[in-house]
Order: sequence, then C-alpha cells, then structure tokens
Amino acid sequence: SRVESIERATLAAVCPSCVAELPGWLLGLDSGTVGRAHSAAPLQHTALDVEVLTTLEARYAGHQLPVVLRLPRVDSFEPLRRRLVQGHYAPSQPTQVQISRTQQMAQALSGDGVELTTAPDDAWSAVFLGEGFDPVDGAHRVKLLSRAKDAVFASVRVNNAVVAVGV
Repeated sequence: SRVESIERATLAAVCPSCVAELPGWLLGLDSGTVGRAHSAAPLQHTALDVEVLTTLEARYAGHQLPVVLRLPRVDSFEPLRRRLVQGHYAPSQPTQVQISRTQQMAQALSGDGVELTTAPDDAWSAVFLGEGFDPVDGAHRVKLLSRAKDAVFASVRVNNAVVAVGV
C-alpha cells in the first residue's frame, strides 16, 4: 500500500540502529534523538486492534526505549487514541508528510545553487551542527541520515554558503 511504502521509505532514510515488525506495524528502535528513528508506525490506515499497544509496550521495553507512536489523524484510529489517553500518553510533535514524484522533485531541484550528491559532505553536515541546532541532536541526525542507502543529499548554496539541506 502507499502508506506502507511511505513508512518503509521513512525508516530507510532515517536508518535506526534496529527495525522490527509486528503484524501491521513497523518499529524503529534507536536510542538517539530522531523521533522517526525510535517510533512505531502503522502500515495501513484501517481499523486495528487497540490491544496492539500492550505488544508495542513490551517490544519497546525489551529495548529499554519508551513507546513513541506516529499515528494518522483518521477516524479508524480513534479507539487507539482513547486507549492512549487512558494510558496517560500525550501527543507531542505533529508531523505533516508530503509526497511527490521523483521526477518532479528532480526538476524542482535543478536550479542554480542546488547540488545533489550520493553522500553528505562537510558543508551539508554543518547545517545540522551550526547555530540554532542542538549539537547532540544535530550530530545524531547527521549520523543516521549519512548511513541511509540509496539516498540523494541536496544542498542549496547562496553566495557559496550552504543554507539548506535535504535527503
């Protein structure tokens, strides 16, 4: 499914130290700072058994990690959301996922000042390690993103300085 494809691509990009699966779920198991690398995501946006929370809690406890979930805002997840509230879970970081075709992205990134490479360089990494970023979080992001297989690293340069990056 499209959802499953996006979730698998997400974990491939952020490259957690361990990935596990439960029926209908993909689990990133990483002790670092990148939320997507240490969270569980459903592989479909259809009704599910809320008892999966007990299994998720056990799996994360086995890795000495807290349970972090990435849940869609769809009606079929309301029973799980109610169960999470009962368990004193609280939402913390909303995320918006946007998709595009690879060819469209390549065209959009073909302008002056845009550089695409198969590995990050020091200037790319420096954006995460520079002013305004937490140094521990920035270093962890560079580490995880740098080991992603089949990734393309984008740098935007203005006056020969890298001002934005993506992967």
